[in-house]
Amino acid sequence: MADDYSFLDPFAKNLFYQNGVATLNNPPPVKIFVSALGEALRRTVDRAAAGERARRIRERVALEMLAVARKHAEVLERSGLQAQLDRIAGTRVM
Repeated sequence: MADDYSFLDPFAKNLFYQNGVATLNNPPPVKIFVSALGEALRRTVDRAAAGERARRIRERVALEMLAVARKHAEVLERSGLQAQLDRIAGTRVM
């Protein structure tokens, strides 16, 4: 992913993680950050949802995302992440 989103390159020393908090020294524009986050989440779900349990895992992810989407609808809509939820889960979220 660092090829597409240079701010995620571990050798660039731009991303730091400590005590449960990720920090970017030079954060990218929100649109690019949201795109990278959506792609990272989609890849994670794709890896987890393999084999005969794939459908159940995707449905569970969609249910969990729906709860978050309802609670934080305004932030997700404003950031553009709301539009990526179905793609991330690999099934319909809302």
